[in-house]
Amino acid sequence: MKSLVWERGWEIRGIERPWPNIYGRDQDILIRPPSQVYEMNSQGFRTELPNHGVPSFISDLAASSPHSLDGKTVRVVGRVERYEAPSNQALLSEPNNNSGKLLVDASLTDADNFRPGSLVMLIGELGVVGVDNTGILNLLESGEANEGIFTGQISLILTARVAVCVDRLDYTLYARAVQVWRDLKEEQT
Repeated sequence: MKSLVWERGWEIRGIERPWPNIYGRDQDILIRPPSQVYEMNSQGFRTELPNHGVPSFISDLAASSPHSLDGKTVRVVGRVERYEAPSNQALLSEPNNNSGKLLVDASLTDADNFRPGSLVMLIGELGVVGVDNTGILNLLESGEANEGIFTGQISLILTARVAVCVDRLDYTLYARAVQVWRDLKEEQT
């Protein structure tokens, strides 16, 4: 049985049930919310639950300075413009307008989600990368360097760890929901 340890060092108690559960093993009792739990790996190190990402728009990311976004975890929805299978990199644009574009490193996700023209939701970490990185120049056509993808020789790239095809998503409604969420977050602070 895996050992789960609380953030403050408390262990979760395993119990034996008088009946077998559907998984054929004992269940653990959680006595705190799962957001405060770390799982122990085989070497005894705690591994954190991954961040769910801050909902963002590609146009907002393109308008920001790449260095201010380096290392941030975001959740974005975009339309796949192109996908390069050898380098596992994709180019996304804003679904309702082409005001911003975003480079995506899709090496950690399933390539089936990156069909040209499809709408995808991604969760991942933003990073700054040089233009001479392999695959980026192959992915971009001439002239796209002037469309807000690059700032000089620096590019913003999203290393996606979750990718889901959301072709039937009502993007206008999604954008309104994100805006309402942002307004509520501002009111709380």
